[in-house]
Amino acid sequence: MKIILTSDPKFKADYSIEAGHHDGKKHFDHHGKYAGEPAPCNRLDMPYPGPFDTVQISHMDADTFIGLLRMSGNKLPGLDFNLMEQIDLNGSSVCNGRYHPTLLYMVGIGEISKSLKFPRVTSEHVDVTSIIEKMMKYNLDDILDIGQAATDKAEKAYAACLIKNFSDCLGLWSIGADDPLDPSRAYQDNYNVVVVYRQHYRSVSIYCNPKIDYTVHSFGKIEDVDIKNYQATIGGYRMCGHPKACGTERTDDGWKEQDAINIFQEIRKKL
Repeated sequence: MKIILTSDPKFKADYSIEAGHHDGKKHFDHHGKYAGEPAPCNRLDMPYPGPFDTVQISHMDADTFIGLLRMSGNKLPGLDFNLMEQIDLNGSSVCNGRYHPTLLYMVGIGEISKSLKFPRVTSEHVDVTSIIEKMMKYNLDDILDIGQAATDKAEKAYAACLIKNFSDCLGLWSIGADDPLDPSRAYQDNYNVVVVYRQHYRSVSIYCNPKIDYTVHSFGKIEDVDIKNYQATIGGYRMCGHPKACGTERTDDGWKEQDAINIFQEIRKKL
């Protein structure tokens, strides 16, 4: 099978995984209007595409990767796929322990895809078959080792990159390209709102603990979510994305760390 990475809604693939299409036969998704469907990693009925069939994907993570393993008939790792689905939907905070094998595997797959320079999705049709074939050659122990090393590094970044917090429920982290921060990590320390400034992207992101009622709407003016998917304006900063996770809109110059501090202070006023 040939695996194509694209966000092009007009692309007609024979099969797809998490690409915005779902019929439960050849196309599989579990987000948005398909919420409630099993995640590809947790489906037992995935079909086997032929050697000349195309499979569309929209991104690479462990859920997509296990779905491709199922489609290709490869042996599956002995992991908890129910837990993998929950982590995919709700973040790592649903997992008891930073070093659970299923979570380490998910982290490891992310690290391997980065090391192989897996491309970011665009509307272009990129053949990523050879990259995924390389990923499939890694054995379970190697993936877990990679995941553990990355988790160790992430723990250090979590401690070192915190620059502001408030009442142990709101935190601001400023990270560089080499700081593998997992925003969900903070929920384990009872943070309910996480603000992250990414120095390399010059962007600000806001994450809300899935176990509490806060959304981005809680801290600013609600916008029309049908226009460019904007969610709210917080202290003059327009945020877009999802109710529980969003980021500053893209600009030519990006945003400064002070902008992240300003957003942090606006959220603090509402807590």
